[in-house]
Amino acid sequence: MKRAGAEALNFTAKPAKEFWAALIFGKDRTAVKDAADQLAGKWLGAPEDAFNTARLADSDLKSDPVRLSDELQAQSLFGGERLVRVRLDAETAGVTVTALLADMESGTLSPGGRLLVEAGDLTPKSGLRSKFEGAKKAIALQIYGLEEGGIGLMLDSALAELGAAIDEDARAAFISATAKEQAVVRSEVEKLGLFGRNLGRPIAIDDLTALGITEREGDFGEAADLALTGALKESLVAYERAAGAGG
Repeated sequence: MKRAGAEALNFTAKPAKEFWAALIFGKDRTAVKDAADQLAGKWLGAPEDAFNTARLADSDLKSDPVRLSDELQAQSLFGGERLVRVRLDAETAGVTVTALLADMESGTLSPGGRLLVEAGDLTPKSGLRSKFEGAKKAIALQIYGLEEGGIGLMLDSALAELGAAIDEDARAAFISATAKEQAVVRSEVEKLGLFGRNLGRPIAIDDLTALGITEREGDFGEAADLALTGALKESLVAYERAAGAGG
């Protein structure tokens, strides 16, 4: 099965119980990792540690192909769910994963835990991707990066999970503001979601300003940023705009 964009993020927030394995992939590896971390937390229902999670990389699969199966069928030392996380930097290392997936789908092997695979951008011709998409109890989740509209998708998913809402003007302003600071997008989304929970109305632009997500009219922050980068003409325009707004 396959989910992409908002549907993929919705799955990581509320995963269906019948799926034991997931492939999460996309151009933006940070966005992929964020989605994988969220799904791992939902599956385990507890913080990850050495007792309930095993982490493997390409080199592990190549040096010891049997290890993936062994880790997946091992039991958590303290009971509860067990998770095997695999990070693939080269799709060629995914051969071990697809072979295991085929055995699980055919009933040759029974998983003792859940499998979570992270990968980069995979084309529709990818063998790894097609195997997950065609599986009955495994799912392929395509995550869009921030530059592909991922900020809005991340925001919509987080607010929906918390039962919060945002009006269109505020949504557009949030995306515009956070696009300049991609490193803080996740924390800003979480902050806005917590603010909007039980608010009783959609989040508005004034709320973004109060939370410090967007600048107040009259602030000289943009002018200062432009000046520091040497864009003096643009800085002067921003300065005059802020001064004209009462700064």
